[in-house]
Amino acid sequence: MPANAPLKILTEEQIHAIHQTALGLLHNTGVVVKEPRARRYFREAGASVDEESQRVRIPPDIVEAALKLAPSRFTVHAREAKHTVEVDYQRLHIEPMIGRLNILDHETGQRRRTNLQDVANLVRVADAMEYYHLIHSGAIMPSIEGVPLHASHAHGYLTSVRNTGKVVKGSPRGRATAEDCIRMAAALAGGVEALRERPNVFTTVNPITPLQHDQGQTEGLIEYASYGLPIDVTSEPQAGATAPVTLAGLLAQQTADIISGITLAQLVNPGTPVWYGTCGTIMDLKVGRIALGAVEAGLINTASAQIAAFYRIPSRGTGATTDSKQLDMQAGYEQAITLFMAALGGITCLFYPGAIEAALTISLESLVI
Repeated sequence: MPANAPLKILTEEQIHAIHQTALGLLHNTGVVVKEPRARRYFREAGASVDEESQRVRIPPDIVEAALKLAPSRFTVHAREAKHTVEVDYQRLHIEPMIGRLNILDHETGQRRRTNLQDVANLVRVADAMEYYHLIHSGAIMPSIEGVPLHASHAHGYLTSVRNTGKVVKGSPRGRATAEDCIRMAAALAGGVEALRERPNVFTTVNPITPLQHDQGQTEGLIEYASYGLPIDVTSEPQAGATAPVTLAGLLAQQTADIISGITLAQLVNPGTPVWYGTCGTIMDLKVGRIALGAVEAGLINTASAQIAAFYRIPSRGTGATTDSKQLDMQAGYEQAITLFMAALGGITCLFYPGAIEAALTISLESLVI
């Protein structure tokens, strides 16, 4: 569906200032890059790399050249052709939350660990809902009840693709994990070359804010990029904790996190499809907890959509988020506010519907609502 963006909170001058500040952060402060291959890519492109501290300082011209290589539009192919997703920086798609550690049991009303049957049920419901386009999948879960930890990504991905004809997300958590998901996606596509020509899987990579790329997820980014598979680079800054307390400062730091990841993807494989992704919000300093249902989360999403549009690349942000542990009035207000601010602001991939308790728990009822 077209992503109309009547809600704008940044002027063109403010967007440009955020961009220039982010470039300055990457050039002067730099980012810590834990993965040796990634540091090599940056060094060969002309960045300054300190191997002892693992800090990479990236000149603005390298970043801006990489951003120009990222496509404004790309296609992610579904097993059922009618569910193929045409990603566009001016078109809205919705990705429901599936892979959470806990689930609010729809029969007992009690919170418990998520198992494979829950993953299957959640994916089936998302498959049946016409307004869900991309499936978050069980591959992303840190663990699944009753499944060996080292194999949870494989069981989560396989269970997900068995229960939907839509596009399913793969895990990026380490080289071996990424390779497993890519091999399964290739089997579904009909081979590696078919996968390259018709990507049927995407992933999300999270920089560690502020200004760090860990080894595991960076390994995953390199693997997905080497096949030309779509990558969402999502930063998760928390104002007052892992980011400046001002939203302008947060947006500049977040942008530096994201565009450094996008730059790496383009250095690995020019033209790799990417999203500019945000999961930014504030820290509730009274209790030391992330506040995903806060109105600031909506403001950050709206601003992020404008920044991504400035780069002419698709954006990804949170919506329908709540800090409530139940489907109560608080959940209703927070989910409505964050959903509409993200959608009206022009976010082109809206994720988190179905999650409650600051995304620690998933709910079947919330997935439908």
